[in-house]
Amino acid sequence: MRAAIFDMIQAQAASSGGLPGTARWLDCYAGTGSVGLEALSRGVKASDQARASGSAPPEIP
Repeated sequence: MRAAIFDMIQAQAASSGGLPGTARWLDCYAGTGSVGLEALSRGVKASDQARASGSAPPEIP
């Protein structure tokens, strides 16, 4: 599922080498944080994550 999401985003951005290095990722339904980590692995500058439980993983620069 994550791969499909990022493949669609990359297709819209017309980039084959990953997401733009100036991009930031905001995940409002972080859970385990795996989608934010996927965004980082694809080249985003930073990933901010939040969970509805009130506790959130720290920002990953």
